[in-house]
Amino acid sequence: MSWPQSIIDQFNAVNPNTTIESEWYGPYNTLLVHIFKYEDGFSVHPQYSLFKSWESIDFTMIYIVERKRHPVFILEIKLHPNIIGKSRHISTDRQICKNFDKLADVRVHSA
Repeated sequence: MSWPQSIIDQFNAVNPNTTIESEWYGPYNTLLVHIFKYEDGFSVHPQYSLFKSWESIDFTMIYIVERKRHPVFILEIKLHPNIIGKSRHISTDRQICKNFDKLADVRVHSA
């Protein structure tokens, strides 16, 4: 699958070594809306915080993709240094899994 040039341009406009995480929010939002189309029943929800404590002091933004109020995909924006080291990569993965479980619990209890 090739990406539309407008999406490629948005990602290319961000310095990969940026220390400003929010520079990635627009390109990722555009990409997710392109992949998970509302015509197919998906909705993309950018979230700054869903819970009072996510057990992470650097947690800032996640995107939740839902279909029929069921989360199907979660993306947390992390800067490059957070994903190059194996220990940080594993830690980030565990954090996302915990947050996905919390999100599922909230959806079950609020339905």
